[in-house]
Amino acid sequence: MNCVECHENMAGRTDKKFCSDHCRNAFNNRKYRNSESIVREVNRILKLNRRILREMHHAGKRAVSESNLIEKGFRLNYTTGYCLDDQGSIQFNVYDHALRHLGRREYELLQLTEVQTNEHSANDIVGMSDP
Repeated sequence: MNCVECHENMAGRTDKKFCSDHCRNAFNNRKYRNSESIVREVNRILKLNRRILREMHHAGKRAVSESNLIEKGFRLNYTTGYCLDDQGSIQFNVYDHALRHLGRREYELLQLTEVQTNEHSANDIVGMSDP
């Protein structure tokens, strides 16, 4: 019987797969790295998108063009959710920040007060709730 990782001949139990802890760890680390690489890449893009929105919001921007977002590295097809607000505008959420589509490739920057998993309404947006 040979080790699954290094292919060295090994003695012991018949169901033994690895000759050492080192080989077992190396095999499992490679397996995990390959199977989770897409998840890590998507999370990296989402974090970048959130950082871009957060920095623009903190800079006092209220509206932004699609070209400006793309120039900063924002990936429009990576969001954590979307919905239609009360005015029928599409709102793209990236964790606790959002973009409300204004038309003509323009977006309004929003910061959500509370992130909800499945639904966002216009009342979840800072400054939009009734007193």
